[in-house]
Parts: sequence; C-alpha cells; structure tokens
Amino acid sequence: MTILVHHIGALGDTIVTIPALRAVRAAWPAADVVMLHDAPRRPGPGVVSPARVLEGTGLVDRFLPYARDLGGPALVAELWRVWRSVRALAPAAAVFVGPSERDASALRRDRALLRSAGVRRFVGFGAAPRSPAGEGLRKLARLAQDGVATAADASWLSLPFLTVTPADLAAVDTWLDEMQAPRGRLIAIAPETRMNAKLWPAERFAEIGRRLVERGWWPILIGAGVGPGSAGGWVERWRGGGDAGGRWDVPHSAALLSRCALYVGVDSGLAHLAAAVRCRTVVLTSGLFELGQWDPLGDGHTVLRHRTPCERCRVSECPVAGHPCMTGLSIDCVWDAVQRGLATAAASGEAR
Repeated sequence: MTILVHHIGALGDTIVTIPALRAVRAAWPAADVVMLHDAPRRPGPGVVSPARVLEGTGLVDRFLPYARDLGGPALVAELWRVWRSVRALAPAAAVFVGPSERDASALRRDRALLRSAGVRRFVGFGAAPRSPAGEGLRKLARLAQDGVATAADASWLSLPFLTVTPADLAAVDTWLDEMQAPRGRLIAIAPETRMNAKLWPAERFAEIGRRLVERGWWPILIGAGVGPGSAGGWVERWRGGGDAGGRWDVPHSAALLSRCALYVGVDSGLAHLAAAVRCRTVVLTSGLFELGQWDPLGDGHTVLRHRTPCERCRVSECPVAGHPCMTGLSIDCVWDAVQRGLATAAASGEAR
C-alpha cells in the first residue's frame, strides 16, 4: 500500500510537519509513504529539501519533488510528469500536510489533479482550523477532521523530532576542538535570513554577541550566510566566537545545535531545527503572521514580538518606514530574554 503525502515548504515548514507525519505513519504503519513536495528548479544556498531533513527518520520512504517556479509549457509538462508519477504509484490515500494558509481554491486544484490520477481517498484537504494557533498543531487538527489524528496522543509531539548521529556529532566536535571552543559555553546565533521583513538590525546582533563574549560565552554564527541579512564579519564584530555560516548541512547543523546551551536568532528554519534537537531558543519574530503561528514546538522557548497595527501583513519586504515590528525589539529586551534562557537551562541541568 502506498500513501501519498503532499508537503509544501522548506526547513522550518518540514520540521513542524513531523508531528503530522508521525500521525500518518501511525495510521498506516506498513505503508510505503511517498512525499510529493515542491522544490525550486534551481535551488539556491539556504534552500533545504525535505529529503535532507527527513531521511533516516522512518517517516517518509520516498520523495517526489516537483518544480514550483515554472510557467507556460514547462509548467504543463511538469504537471503531466507529476500526474503520471502519481498514477503509477496508485496511492490508497493522499494526505495534505502543507501550510494551513493554503486557500480553498488551491486545495481544490490539488485534489482535482490527484483525483484525475486515480486517488480516491483524501485526508487533510479540508479547511484548516484556526485554532490552535501553532502551525504544527493545526496540521494535526486538520488530519483529525478526517479521523487520522487525535490531539490526545502526545507522542506525536514528543521531542526530539530529529536524531543526531554519533558520526555527525564527532565531525562537529572535531571542528569545535580545532576552534578551541569552550564546551558548555556555546550559544548559536542566527542573525541572517533571506527575507528582509524578518531582519533585526545587524548592529544589535553585534552588541548581543559582544555581551556574550564579555561574559565568557562563545557565540557561533549558524546559517547559510546568504540573502539580505548576510552582514558578514560576525566574529570580528563580537570580538570572539566562531563562524559556522554555510559550513554544515542539516544533520551536522542539528548536531552543532545539540551542543549549544541556547539559540538566539530571527524567525527561520534554524529556530525550528534547534527546537527539534531540544535546544532552547530565543526567537526574534516579526509581525508577518498570526501571533504564535510559527513558534517553535516544545517547551522552554522565548518568542519576542513587538506588536504593531500593521502585523499579519505577510509581506517579504516591509513597506513601513523604520520596520517597527523588528526595530521595536530593543537590545536590552533581547538581552534580558537571553539571560533568562541561560538561567533556566542551567537550573534544569540542560546547559551543555
């Protein structure tokens, strides 16, 4: 039996989909689970395929990517390829685990294409519940509407979401030793993003890094090092620490985050990756989406958000002078959250 799961999104989207994928696996434990997912024709740095996140988890057996950035005859040819692939799979059911904000008309188009390819049972293609607020919980609630998931099973939300392998840990530890990084004093900092509307001023991240170094912490830049948020020279700005920007793939980045006492950064896939390996986070989030919609799953996270009248704008480039939802987060506000996060981790014995 084959089950087709339809997923849309990159690193963070994939991680918050893991509870829903666990529910799918529980519903069809012996099935061949194939993920139909979007993928850019020419992926750039920082674009992470779901396969790089989910390989080895046992949640998905095979991956069927489709190009999302085509038009004209090329798009028609791509849809024909996907149709033939789904037809050959003959799935017993199609399960939508994509974003809760996918509108009804798009879902109807998805369903019509899959039905024409022979799919007869559909799960999760109905309207997404607006509550609970978190995106990962909404995916579960959507499946529950079709009898596949129940909120009562907390095992689907249990951490960690990803398992760090000894080999990945060994590679990261070797690098940390070469950098003479003080163990137990590591903090991951992710100031960079490809979306302007999520940026916090670089000089403020520089100040946070300097304060950490002055107090004996070792900040590590983590991320792809691309996009408008790539300011460069972070170690020099912090006057200490290490630069892992663009160095590691997803499994090694997860291993590195598992060695850190705290993640401090903008709202990106890396925040969800940190949460997936039980690293506490301080996330600086913009007003793009609903309050709480993209908070990391799990306990011990601090999400900082400055409320503005223009929130829930869903724009990638802020049109408001001064970008108030991000510049409204002061250095001292973030610093207080960092100190609280470190104190909580130390008190619970999680400082690494």
